[in-house]
Amino acid sequence: MKIMNSSKSIYIALIQIAFGLLFGLMLFPSNVKSIVIIVTSIFVLINFFSSKNTFDKNYFLSNTFYFFVLLFTLLFSNNLDVAFLKIQTMLSLIVFPLIFSLLNNEAKKRLIKFKINYFWIYIISVVVYNTIPFLWFYSGIPNYSFLGMSYHLKNFIMNNIGKYGIHPIYMSMHCCIAVIFSIKVFLFIKKKYKKILLLILNLIIFFFLLIYARKGPIIALIITLIFFSYLEYRKYFKYNLILIFGLITLFSLIPTTRNRFLELSKMSTTTVDGSSSSNIRYTIYNNSIELIKNAPFLGYGIGDYQEELNKSYQKNAPILLEKKYNSHNQYLGFLLIGGVLLLVSFLSFYGKKIILAYKTNNTLLISILIFYGVTMLFENILERENGVIFFALFINFFSLKKAK
Repeated sequence: MKIMNSSKSIYIALIQIAFGLLFGLMLFPSNVKSIVIIVTSIFVLINFFSSKNTFDKNYFLSNTFYFFVLLFTLLFSNNLDVAFLKIQTMLSLIVFPLIFSLLNNEAKKRLIKFKINYFWIYIISVVVYNTIPFLWFYSGIPNYSFLGMSYHLKNFIMNNIGKYGIHPIYMSMHCCIAVIFSIKVFLFIKKKYKKILLLILNLIIFFFLLIYARKGPIIALIITLIFFSYLEYRKYFKYNLILIFGLITLFSLIPTTRNRFLELSKMSTTTVDGSSSSNIRYTIYNNSIELIKNAPFLGYGIGDYQEELNKSYQKNAPILLEKKYNSHNQYLGFLLIGGVLLLVSFLSFYGKKIILAYKTNNTLLISILIFYGVTMLFENILERENGVIFFALFINFFSLKKAK
């Protein structure tokens, strides 16, 4: 009996270590990320069979139904090669619910107990990932102005660091989520030196947020902080609003972020090169909506919707074909892929998560749901590796019982 209990403890310890690696996943190159997820799955499976746990099929089905609806669109997708590549990228949406459906209560309790450590891992990973390329880039080209650095660093981390490359909008998302985690950590820790360290790390994070100057994540962060303050610290809500207003003022005073937001006042369709990102998105949305009108109920299928978008760009805005833009809005993307059927199934999943989180006072889950919910208005985060993996990990992790 002691040997069996010892084995179970080892398996659970391995799961804890694996989850630490998952929270630090951005420090791994893209080809290693899947290996870390596979190793975690193996540890969870071993623990599942050794503990004779019951598979939580209700949790699994409620969290993956929309993914099966997405798979249904394979039936009317002509380009199956593209379809399967898309499905492969989005597999985290079914893999992580499966992992969490296999966890026993003891493993869940251990993971919840270590959540602050996981937050630290994630926050430090965000800082390290940003700082190393910055210092590397800066040491190589020391004569750039700050504006020059901010412009070229974004291209550098996207195009010049190989399998570590990441689009600035996803790096901005990581920075914003690290800020959300930091609030929880700051209120949990007691030692002064840890609080000082956390503040320093967040100053570094805000520095990079200003460099990337991505509107979507910044808007999502501000909205999330407002809701988080109201739900978690209602007594001090008005004081927190002052701090949030100060944050907004900071973003508005820095030229890189201010100019980004000023783009919103000059939105129009574009057919020429050099247009602002807001104009490009506005044009994409118009083309997407026109396509949706022609196939509102079932969409075009996971393999064909991008081709249909490209045809629309060819007709209305050929300049957009150069980068083969997707819909840049996950909700429009789902409508294009699977029509109203897919979007409603996803919104049903999302709405149930929010309701359950609110009933159980799970403010961290609500915050993550709000952040991603707003960000999906600007980006197809579930169709890109750096978006979907962390979305699936965080949504399922913070859905653990008693997780707050």
